[in-house]
Amino acid sequence: MGKKKATNKGPSQALIDAAKALSFTTDAAQKNSLPKPPPSKDKEELELERLVFGDFSGFQEALREGLDQDDEEEERERAYTGIEGGEGEDDESGIKGNEDLDAVHDDELFFFDTGVPGIEERDAEGDLDLLSGVEDSDDKRVIVSLMSQSRLRKYRETFTDDVVSGTDYIRRLRTQYERVYPVPTWVQSQSQEQESKRRRLKPGHLDITRLPDANLHSPAQSAATSLSFHPMHPILLTSGFDHTLWLYHIDAKTNPPLSSSYIPSVPISTSAFYPDARRVFFSGRRPYYHIWDLEPGSCERIARVFAYGERVKSIEYFKLSPCGSYLTILGAGGQIHILSASTAQWIATAHVDGQAVDFAWYDTGASRLTIANKAGELFEYDLTARAISARWLDEGGVHTSKITLSSGASGDRFIAVGSNSRVVNIYDRTSIIKSTVELGKTLKPIKALGHLVTRIGSLEFSPDGQVLAMASRAKKDALRLVHIPTCMVFSNWPTSATPLGRVEAVAWAKGGGGGGRGEGNVECGE
Repeated sequence: MGKKKATNKGPSQALIDAAKALSFTTDAAQKNSLPKPPPSKDKEELELERLVFGDFSGFQEALREGLDQDDEEEERERAYTGIEGGEGEDDESGIKGNEDLDAVHDDELFFFDTGVPGIEERDAEGDLDLLSGVEDSDDKRVIVSLMSQSRLRKYRETFTDDVVSGTDYIRRLRTQYERVYPVPTWVQSQSQEQESKRRRLKPGHLDITRLPDANLHSPAQSAATSLSFHPMHPILLTSGFDHTLWLYHIDAKTNPPLSSSYIPSVPISTSAFYPDARRVFFSGRRPYYHIWDLEPGSCERIARVFAYGERVKSIEYFKLSPCGSYLTILGAGGQIHILSASTAQWIATAHVDGQAVDFAWYDTGASRLTIANKAGELFEYDLTARAISARWLDEGGVHTSKITLSSGASGDRFIAVGSNSRVVNIYDRTSIIKSTVELGKTLKPIKALGHLVTRIGSLEFSPDGQVLAMASRAKKDALRLVHIPTCMVFSNWPTSATPLGRVEAVAWAKGGGGGGRGEGNVECGE
């Protein structure tokens, strides 16, 4: 029997067959593992995608609309300016547009862009609101004990203060800060100067209103020899030889009396508010003076006043310094005694030649004053150096009777000198303030006023330094108001029909003035 021949496969053939089998298996697996295509999107899903992500067709449509709007605005601008062609074009339309410009008025070619109306005002108001601070409603619910810590006790206003609200605590913190860090003097001077510029008076005509008499319902028994206004409130102080001090509330209607004090032993010749406005100094032809404390209503007598080693025999005429530190008394001969207003202790005595008749403190300096003698000489006294720093003569002055210095925005620049010869000289003290005046030189006044015909008895500058009041008690209706710095007398007031009577004293308030008549009436004007 024939036997089949066995075929032996080599190792290379076996490897080839195995590789083919593996390749077939891999291809089948790849075919089975291919991902299925995603299902088609419905209309709602497509709309949502367009709204969220946008589409190319919507972008082109919005771009086309924007270009159309730009073209419309350009056409409106060309129609407004009368130009049909574009700027810089040399075609016929551009030339025609330029030719049309010749027919346009000059004021129509340009305009000022002031912005949107009301924006600046709203911004300014917003800034003011920010400066005023933001109020927090929680501040009212906060409770602070001022006695809980020692560092908080300084914020108490009374001895019994303890628990306060958050709003009140903030107010006290601000008050303490302003007390420790006050506003600089140069800021105050600038604000005062700006305020004076806004309320600058014009020469020639004066707007004035006659108010009811201050003592209409309580007339005095004698002439009002001294008048003084409260520094902060509309309160007028009057005094006279009837031994009585009166306080009136000037309300421009009835002017009711607030209080009075009767001193039987003193016919009062001089009275004045202390700068803190809580006390009143007054005196007569006596070797003592009194202090009326307004809060408790008590009156204290200051006796045995000594100056320069001797007892002062009469305190008939005195003045308080603007700072409130000094009490200045007109002594005998050429002496001016300077005392401490708080302790009545003697500080210094200024000596001048001849007989001293009047003096005036500098408004801007707490240690300097001007002294006038009867012969028309004026002396500048420096309290710090205890010496006369300058000396000059009043031109044409015969028997000087009254002097006064200006205040307010003008500072101590002007001085008015009155005399028995009825003339009032007004000087510019710039050279005196700068200490450049020669010793004993006669200064030239910027104006010599001879509108009064009798002895000058009252001279007072207004608080802002814009008006000078000059008066004489020797003749009825002898009062004139002078504009500063033009030195022109106001012609419309007072007139011959103004019933002033004999003017004994004149005083200014912040918003008006007052005058004392010899008949005992105290007239007011605003």
